[in-house]
Amino acid sequence: MKALILAALLLAGAFPAAAQTNNPVAPIPRQENQIRRQTQIEELRRDQQMNGLTQQQEIARLQQQIDSLNSPPDNPNVPNGPNNVNQADLNRLQLELDRLQNEQQLARLEAERRIVQIERQGDTARRRRWAAQLAREQQAGRLAQRQKLADIEEALRRFR
Repeated sequence: MKALILAALLLAGAFPAAAQTNNPVAPIPRQENQIRRQTQIEELRRDQQMNGLTQQQEIARLQQQIDSLNSPPDNPNVPNGPNNVNQADLNRLQLELDRLQNEQQLARLEAERRIVQIERQGDTARRRRWAAQLAREQQAGRLAQRQKLADIEEALRRFR
C-alpha cells in the first residue's frame, strides 16, 4: 500500500514536469539567455545611435553659430567683421569643434568594435562584465563630450 501511494505521488510530480518540457510556449533557458544577450546588444547599439544623433545635432547648432560669427563684414571699415570677433579665437573654436567631432567618430567606431566583441562572447560572466563596463565608459565619455560642447558654447556666448 505504501509503495502504491509513493508511486502515485511520484507520478503526480512527474506528469507536470513532463508536460512543462513538452510545452512549446515554455521558454528554454538557453533561448532565454540568447534573447537576453541579443536584447542587451541591441540596447547598447540603440544607446550609441541615440547619443550620436544628439551630439551631431549639438555640433551642427554650434557650427551654425560659428559660421554666423564668421560671416563676411557688412562694413569693411570695421576691423574684425560685424561682430568684432577676433578671427584667431574663432578659428580656435572651430578647431576645437572639429577635434571634438573626430573624437566622437573614433569613440563610435571603438564602441561598435567592442559591441561586436561582446556579441561574439557566449553567455558568460565575462560578456556581462564587458557590456556593463562599456556602458559605464560610454556614459563617462558622454559627460566629457558634453562638457567640451558646453565650453565651446560658453566661448561663443562671450563673442556675442
